[in-house]
Parts: sequence; structure tokens; C-alpha cells
Amino acid sequence: MSLPPNRLPPPQVTLKHVAIVDLTSLNDFYLQQHKMPPRDAMQVLDVVVRHAFAATLNCTLIGRSIFFTGCLEARPIRFGSVEVIQGVKQAIKATEAGVRINVDATFGAFLAECELGELLFDSLNRRDGDLHEFHVAAKKLVGFKIQFP
Repeated sequence: MSLPPNRLPPPQVTLKHVAIVDLTSLNDFYLQQHKMPPRDAMQVLDVVVRHAFAATLNCTLIGRSIFFTGCLEARPIRFGSVEVIQGVKQAIKATEAGVRINVDATFGAFLAECELGELLFDSLNRRDGDLHEFHVAAKKLVGFKIQFP
């Protein structure tokens, strides 16, 4: 697929109504009026906190881990074409004292930023430019985050 210069494909978003969660039960638990934490409200709070980071530039979410790339605190350690970046892992827990956000350090391995063509040719261990092999390798890319300039 070829796009005109400086033009990104339009984003596609699908919204689906699942349920309405009553957050007053979370407040009641916090005030110790309920002994059991409201599981649905805890899940909503967990998702909201995690996805608040998704709106941040240079932020990558992988499961419960949050990695910030391109900031001063992110110091990549390079092993060839792989970078190890420190991030945080967050989880919301119910405790006797109320609700607690647990934040731990985590590390993730990422491919170093490079040209997609170079990456594909390196993965094929070739430099002769066989376009058929290039297209086959490009179709097998799964789990890559590709950013456009």
C-alpha cells in the first residue's frame, strides 16, 4: 500500500457498549462499608489508569507494563539491534486500608529503531534485494509497532 507523502491512513475505531459499572461500590469499599472489593469497579479503575498513559506520546503499553521511550529516564541498553528499556508495571489491589496502586519496575526488550527495509533484509540475511522474499517477510510481520515519520 502506498500513501502520499505526509499522509497517514485514517484511524478506525469501534466502540461497543458492554455495561455500566456503578463506581459508588468502590467508594463504599474505600469507606469500609463493604468487606469485599467490587471486582467490576476495580477492573474499570485498572483499565482507566493504564490507558491514561496510552494518550502520552512515546508511551508503549504491553500487558500491565508501561514503557516510556524517548525521554531522559529511558536509557536503552543496546545488544546489537535490541534495546532493553526500563518501565513500570502497575496493578490496582484491594487492601484492608482501601485501594492501592502497586507500581514495580520492569524491563522490556525492543528492536532498535531502524528502517523497515533494513530490518527485513537483515532478517533474511541477504542484501541482494530480492523483492519476492522481501514481500513474503513483510507479510509475516506480527506484533511490530510501526511508526510513520
